Amino acid sequence: HFLNQENVNSPLPNYIIHQSEMDWPMRTALVAWILEIHKKLSLAHETFFLCINLIDRFLSLRSVKPESLQLIGLTSLMISCKYEEVICLSLDTFNNISKKISGKDILLAEGYILHSLKSNVEFVNPIHFLKLFCHCSCKNDLLFKVCHFVLVRLYLDEVFIKYSSSVKATCAYFLGTKILNEPFTLILNEKTKVCVDECVQMMKLPLANRGIIQFCEESEVFDVVEKFFMK
Repeated sequence: HFLNQENVNSPLPNYIIHQSEMDWPMRTALVAWILEIHKKLSLAHETFFLCINLIDRFLSLRSVKPESLQLIGLTSLMISCKYEEVICLSLDTFNNISKKISGKDILLAEGYILHSLKSNVEFVNPIHFLKLFCHCSCKNDLLFKVCHFVLVRLYLDEVFIKYSSSVKATCAYFLGTKILNEPFTLILNEKTKVCVDECVQMMKLPLANRGIIQFCEESEVFDVVEKFFMK
């Protein structure tokens, strides 16, 4: 079911060409900022990935000024919390994150984003695939942490927008098993193999040039991942 639905609510991979005042580094900075907030608020893994999907889908439909990006990102995070979190955070929580953004601004943006997306926030979350892969192979908490680290890295970079959730999760799992010398137990069809190979090759580019941010450097698995890619 997930595989049949995962391309339904996908963003345009090249949507930046329709943005007259925005570029890809601005997106990377926005995703990094959202990641920082996500960590600070101790939100669920699902919430982060849904949030980035909403941001990319919205930016595929609407032209946005750079000064509005944080508002779009913060509002998308709030919408994602309502959808994914067991305990929904209050408007004040988001209002207090940025002094430049008021609660009224967030509510207005929420209406505009949901209207633009036709209130459709359904999304096949890559974390579901990743949890399944890690659970089926072995109950290894470190493996999941390393794979999750790689998956987050994929979402920081615009070159991976074009890949489906299952491909990104498979790539993260493949690299996670390689990094920890664990067996890779998935049987891939030819199309998925090609996509995973492409992702892996792009991930082998120097980490310092692929949007690594403070969150990643502070991660407990950063050193082991960095050593793998710097070989």
